[in-house]
Amino acid sequence: MVSILLGLHKWPAAIIGATTLLSLQSAPAFAQVDATTLRCDFGKAVKSGDGKLRLAMIVGVNKYKNLSGEDQLKGPVPDAGKFYDLIVDDEAKVFPRQNVCVLTDEEVTYQGFKTAFQKALVDRADGANDVVIYYAGHGSQLRDRNNDDGDGWDETLFLYDSSIRERPREGLHYNQLRDDEFNGMLAALQKKTRHFTVILDSCHSGTATRDIGGDEKSRFVDPDLSEADRASPTSVRESGGGDGGYSYADFTPANFPGAVILSASRDDETAKERAGVGYFTNALITVLLRNGRITYNQLAAQISDELGSKKHQTPVLSGDGERFVFSSDIPYRPRFDWVVASVDGENAVIRGLPTIGMGEGAEFLILPGSMTAEQAKDPMIAKARMRATQLIGTNEWRLEPIRTFNRGVIESGDLAKLVLPAASARRLKIRIRPAGEIGGILNASAFAQQIREKVPDVLEAGDVSFLQFITSGDYDFEIARDRGGALQILDSEGVLRNAYENSETDDMDALTLDLSNHLQQLVLLNEWKITGGSLVPNKSLQVSLKPVVDDEHNACKQQYKGVDWPGPANTPQRIPVCAAFEVHVKLDKDAKTPLIIAASVMSADGSMFALPSDQRRMELGPGGEEQVFDIVFQATPDTYSKPEHIFVIGLPASSTAGEPAYQIPWHLLSTPTEFLARAAPVGEVKPPIREFGTYTQLPIETVANPGFGETTADNLNASVIKREYTINNFDIAPYLPDDRTTALHRVLKVAESLTDFKDSGDGVAYKQHSWCGRSDETNLADGIDCSRAIWYAFTRAGVSYNRYSKTEESKVSCTKSYDPERSGYLYTGDMARKDSLMSDNFENCLEADINPEGKFELGDVLVYRDRTKGDGHVVMVIDPEKRIAWGSHGWDGNPRLIDENTGKAPDVDRGIEFQKIKFKSDWKRWDRSTMELAACWRHKKFIAEKESGAGRPGFAALCQMIDLENRYVKDNLCWKLLR
Repeated sequence: MVSILLGLHKWPAAIIGATTLLSLQSAPAFAQVDATTLRCDFGKAVKSGDGKLRLAMIVGVNKYKNLSGEDQLKGPVPDAGKFYDLIVDDEAKVFPRQNVCVLTDEEVTYQGFKTAFQKALVDRADGANDVVIYYAGHGSQLRDRNNDDGDGWDETLFLYDSSIRERPREGLHYNQLRDDEFNGMLAALQKKTRHFTVILDSCHSGTATRDIGGDEKSRFVDPDLSEADRASPTSVRESGGGDGGYSYADFTPANFPGAVILSASRDDETAKERAGVGYFTNALITVLLRNGRITYNQLAAQISDELGSKKHQTPVLSGDGERFVFSSDIPYRPRFDWVVASVDGENAVIRGLPTIGMGEGAEFLILPGSMTAEQAKDPMIAKARMRATQLIGTNEWRLEPIRTFNRGVIESGDLAKLVLPAASARRLKIRIRPAGEIGGILNASAFAQQIREKVPDVLEAGDVSFLQFITSGDYDFEIARDRGGALQILDSEGVLRNAYENSETDDMDALTLDLSNHLQQLVLLNEWKITGGSLVPNKSLQVSLKPVVDDEHNACKQQYKGVDWPGPANTPQRIPVCAAFEVHVKLDKDAKTPLIIAASVMSADGSMFALPSDQRRMELGPGGEEQVFDIVFQATPDTYSKPEHIFVIGLPASSTAGEPAYQIPWHLLSTPTEFLARAAPVGEVKPPIREFGTYTQLPIETVANPGFGETTADNLNASVIKREYTINNFDIAPYLPDDRTTALHRVLKVAESLTDFKDSGDGVAYKQHSWCGRSDETNLADGIDCSRAIWYAFTRAGVSYNRYSKTEESKVSCTKSYDPERSGYLYTGDMARKDSLMSDNFENCLEADINPEGKFELGDVLVYRDRTKGDGHVVMVIDPEKRIAWGSHGWDGNPRLIDENTGKAPDVDRGIEFQKIKFKSDWKRWDRSTMELAACWRHKKFIAEKESGAGRPGFAALCQMIDLENRYVKDNLCWKLLR
């Protein structure tokens, strides 16, 4: 697939089993700790009873210096005490007291917070299994100083002394902790441990000041809009908090793998307290007390349930939500699972994106939402076996129990593991190339059975059978062997998708997994059914690519300079080799609802990579600003001409009355991760319009240079647009097989040599003459015609042309009179006959059994005859799609070559050239309407080489087009060539 250049985060290849951590159900009742009596202990940290090192910093601020009485709070300090009481257990030593730093009120100064963070956490965090930072208090905003926030404002933690103005050297300072600075502190912590949790019970957006009434208080302080701050691009009150209030929480660090950020509310909602109790913290503690072991994703979902829709407060979770709370351990996750969104009596509703095997009649085991890999092996762990009976919404299915299997209470957040596919579910059609063909596999039926037996072990997919092995008819993929006997997967077009080099056993495991990946891509691209709402697939989400050209990615600038790429949003993208690009997404102005977004980069080898790389929450508002995913990609030579996709999904950003909120199903977009839907509130009225989400599929293809042979109104005038013409500076490298010994590689290199004769920059001139010079060089100096050029390319490459042709390059036969039996040379009239000597070494590619789809391929020899005038023409196909050929008679009257100073075109030259056919797109005509296709010849060696994999265009030659002295290129683009 395209190379990932920046911000790469590799998730584990296998899910790690978690161990029992703690049982919060056994935590003592709140002692109502007076947190003001607690102090930070900066001494040596100790390990918990289970041998794990955990640290915590708990901060609560009720009182603020210089704030009015109505802006003072009552709840944060008690909330901090409750949270302390929850996690500190001296007996179990979950969080030992000496590992927990508590700051409240006057202690929470700007400098005091930073000092405690450094001494209590960073300095003691080497090898920590988890570090927790809890903050309850006001949030606010300050004018953005480094232009990294699109709305012109930095979000802040508003500390005890944050209203005091100071004037340090860098300018006006409010003693507020900006998101930029806090993220820098977290980055220092991450150098010691990648597992930390930040919990924020505060507001961090100007929009969070709405809808406050009664004795409720918002945990937000309005920014100071004094004269000193009026340089801000827009005021908070004018902007509504920036980009419509739909951005993800700015306290989400962009590149902290392993971190979790849990905020009390969305940017367009209010984090509130009433009567000294913070709604969010109260729900947080209630959920943790109720659960023995829970993931962060489940925690966020159940907090949302606990708050209920009336609170108008939705917790925002970003980061590694699949791990268990206060632990680095990761729960077991089936490969193809759905999640229970709600329970209705004995029935359940499950939610997910399309998965392998799904459809009416599919059967599932219902498993606990939190369990270790070891527990998952217990045959008694399943609560029920249920059957999908009805699609009730976009990718929401109703399950009904199978009466013979029910031994547990199903809850929201449980997993539905597919164990029996629906009869109508899409299968992957696989052809195993039989032993009688080149690259065939001995005993194909036994080989297929080996793959079937691998499915349960490799995929943990129970009885799921997603492969359909066929011997005839259309197929999706073919399994064969290369010339060295190694296994490979090819698609129906013969394009190599996967190659294997390890032991046969390892290869079979990888091959089975890759086949499932290919099918999951097909399912995601084809099986998502939008059943309602206002969002339109491939329209509501506007996806585009933006080139990245800088000093780091400069190796290929000249290769695509001036090329018209990328194309418009939501159109197939043809990306030049080694071009770097970003993925941008915007919500169409006609969309009615904000969306959370994610993407999957679907590679040609079946693998998928999820965006954003850290799985943070990204939101789009209708008609708002673009979002940019956090990775830069680069098109690499080994993906040349292979089909790939960028698949972007958008799900409703918040729940509506009576409807559960959506979360991103990361495990279906990349290496298996976690997806958890939220349960629907009970007793609410459904809205008249329900949004189900949408998607955009962006096909991408790496090409050698999309500018070759393209024509526009600016570079080709109407009078010549129907003529074939020379392509200036064409490079054959992208079409060459990596194996230089192949017949195709040798023939193409000879052909290329004739287009730059004696390094003149021009091809051998056109001339018909007897081949009687003393050497090839002498004869070529006189010129060459089209049929002689084809003969020359094959014979001088040492590839047999017919029974009479000589393949020794040094041997020249004088043929003053036309005599095929002496030299093997054929003119177009003889080349066009069905009983031609061409049939000695070529197959007739106009015959249905040789070319059933009627498509031409690289290396095909096309013979044209004009039955009216009695003359003919012959060319070799180079690029069937772009209609580029090679041969003599190429016309240099191309207006691309007009001299910019004189305005004159060059003299007409009909020599050997790479040519663009413009007259007839199906190759049935050449140069004029009466010059008709009479024959197509495909060399038998080309056919055999392609079937073995050796004769397909590779990527090694492409690396010759770019700067291999550039270290960046060696490490990222051409490493396979150089290993």
